Amino acid sequence: MILYKYLSPERVDVLEHRRIRYSQPNAFNDPFEVKPYISHISDDAQIEANIDQLLDDETRKLYEILPPEACAILSYEQIASLVMQRRESLRGRFGILINKFTPKVREIMENKFNEILGILSLSESPTNILMWSHYARHHEGFVIGFDVTHNHFNEKRSEKDEFGYARKVEYRPKRPNAALSAMDGVDVFLVKAADWSYEREWRVFRPLPNAGQRIETGGIPICLFSFPPECVVEVIIGARTNTNERSSLVNLATILSRTQSLHVYNAKLSDAEFKIKLEEIAI
Repeated sequence: MILYKYLSPERVDVLEHRRIRYSQPNAFNDPFEVKPYISHISDDAQIEANIDQLLDDETRKLYEILPPEACAILSYEQIASLVMQRRESLRGRFGILINKFTPKVREIMENKFNEILGILSLSESPTNILMWSHYARHHEGFVIGFDVTHNHFNEKRSEKDEFGYARKVEYRPKRPNAALSAMDGVDVFLVKAADWSYEREWRVFRPLPNAGQRIETGGIPICLFSFPPECVVEVIIGARTNTNERSSLVNLATILSRTQSLHVYNAKLSDAEFKIKLEEIAI
């Protein structure tokens, strides 16, 4: 499968150096990015169950280290009964106390995601007129087609791993809104408003501390990650790309094509429809 990255013309360095930006959530143009609404941390029943299990475990550990003389006087069941009496007097308060921290948890999560989470956004389509306008500087830029079957985009280490592989974005009419304990990785990282569905987006996540290059800007730092050149299988030059930038892109694509199969296209405006056509360039 090929997924596409729209780029402004000055980002020709992506092809030249084979490094691409993975952006922090707060660098995106969508203010809802990676911000599900955490209504509370957990439901009372789940909190109580977790605390019950914790108290049971700790009571047993305590009983096991008591001197034999104490165990001869008090059985484990008697001690557990004493703990249960105290627990019953506190039942219902744990959930209220824990969920008071919900606003702080939301703040901490947002800050931490912007510190450690890098996102590469790709699209299923190389011919979307809006994408060319929004992300390739009004059709003056270019698009790179990446082969996401390559190992570079398939570095998932476990079933719970959120990093290192291409994942499809889900578009929903409603923002995720639930207890933190009820949310999964899709709710947190891969849900966008239905308004954005034209982007047909896929994402790859990588930890920002692993970036090969970090450029300080005085604002949001730019974190660049290397990719193998053989991941690049298509280069599409915008309908408004100027002559010098077009030549640079063709030259870079020609160099890459010496070691791999690579197709280069000009994006052309359709004469009869509001569509982008692709015409292959011989290199």
